[in-house]
Amino acid sequence: MKKLLYFTADWCDPCRMSSAIISDIFDTNDGVKNHYSLERINIDQEPDRVAPLGIRGVPAFIVLDENGQEISRRVGVIPKQKMIEWLSNDVPSKFRLALKAPGAMLTSAISPKCKIDKNST
Repeated sequence: MKKLLYFTADWCDPCRMSSAIISDIFDTNDGVKNHYSLERINIDQEPDRVAPLGIRGVPAFIVLDENGQEISRRVGVIPKQKMIEWLSNDVPSKFRLALKAPGAMLTSAISPKCKIDKNST
């Protein structure tokens, strides 16, 4: 199972917004719950874990694979649908539909092999 590290601070207003978004996603989206564990890290209480990862601003998010290796990271408040899309890009394509909110566009499911002919009009 992959892990989402969520770096936060008690004094951070954007972190409060992100906490509500993250809680909502993990409470209501089975696709996310089935592929990710969530670890909240308070930067003031655990500075020894923050510095080695180069976290300089909060809220911050890092996705780790099953071996604890970083896959990707984001900093700042991420709207709910964008967060779901970001997380869905890090799971096998056959599971992406389970992560999408009802009615969402499936832009992340487009094959990376598709090419655009820049010479066509």
